[in-house]
Amino acid sequence: KDIVEYICYGGSQSNLMASLSYLAKIQNKKFTYYTRVLSKYLKDNIDGNLAFALKNGMNLIEIGHEEFDKKIASLSSSKISFLIDQGG
Repeated sequence: KDIVEYICYGGSQSNLMASLSYLAKIQNKKFTYYTRVLSKYLKDNIDGNLAFALKNGMNLIEIGHEEFDKKIASLSSSKISFLIDQGG
């Protein structure tokens, strides 16, 4: 089967996040991105790569700092999803 979803993780203004959001959009695929909880300021003033990725339909999942490493370690590719490590 074809991959239907890209999964990635990292910082809230990642260049890779922005690029993958566009790739997923033009390929009509899902894109889920894991990041640490956004600051109140950023939530109130979404801009830059984060705004671009969200406009492209990215599914953003915020994870608390304490749980982040454990959650990321549990992510993996499957028959329908492809995990791209932070930084590509």
